[in-house]
Amino acid sequence: MKVSVDDLIGAPWELGGRGPGYDCWGVAAVVLSRLGLTPPPIPAGPDRDPVAAVEEFGAGWIKLGERPLDACKVGDVVVTDPSGERASVHLSVVVDESPRRLLTAVEHGGVVRAPRLTESETVGAYRLGSMDARVGGEKC
Repeated sequence: MKVSVDDLIGAPWELGGRGPGYDCWGVAAVVLSRLGLTPPPIPAGPDRDPVAAVEEFGAGWIKLGERPLDACKVGDVVVTDPSGERASVHLSVVVDESPRRLLTAVEHGGVVRAPRLTESETVGAYRLGSMDARVGGEKC
């Protein structure tokens, strides 16, 4: 499965942006909506607690297992911690499975294809529960 995102690449970054500028959650929300899903809102802001941001994925989301990057499907959201200290979390969304490609928005660059991720920088990967049936109900 693949979702068309070429029109998003290069859009400007905007904190809390949901179009025409986007933050990382705004990009994920657009991709999920293109898959026919309605993701719950996640508020943006520079003063957000990064651990709380990850915990907000509780209701409605399925956390993928021990090796979440191996289990990711189109529409899954990957939470990373570039600092390695839970000082900041970042979201990317899977837009293609073979090869695995992710999309995100960064402050200096706007909407871009996310760099290759490793399990060590991944806090978790999540699948919207309403999407679970669409990808065969796979849980890891």
